[in-house]
Amino acid sequence: MDIKAKEEKTVYVVYTNTDLTEGRGHEYPIAVCEMKSTARRLAHKKGVQGTDATVNESKSYLIRARWYGPVSMIKPSKEDVRASFLQNERDSLIERLNNSNMDKGDIDVLTNAMQRVIK
Repeated sequence: MDIKAKEEKTVYVVYTNTDLTEGRGHEYPIAVCEMKSTARRLAHKKGVQGTDATVNESKSYLIRARWYGPVSMIKPSKEDVRASFLQNERDSLIERLNNSNMDKGDIDVLTNAMQRVIK
């Protein structure tokens, strides 16, 4: 799929750290601004130990009436991965049960029991 931006804009991104005590976490954007002065104002005392957060210049792109720019992707935790796996297994089993000749009432009993086990 070839997607072309209708417009490109310079933006100013305010980055802070997930660990505001020692700065040992990772940086993530807390604001994307059209003006550097706005970014500096929003960065004031938002960094590690009350310092000013970092402001970086970046680009944002207008695609299908929406602006796209800098983001921070959050990685799933071990619990998120486990919950996703269990949900996928549950959905797969329900689909197989629905395609079988099993009675609807029995399917409901099994799916409710599975839900209690998953939680």
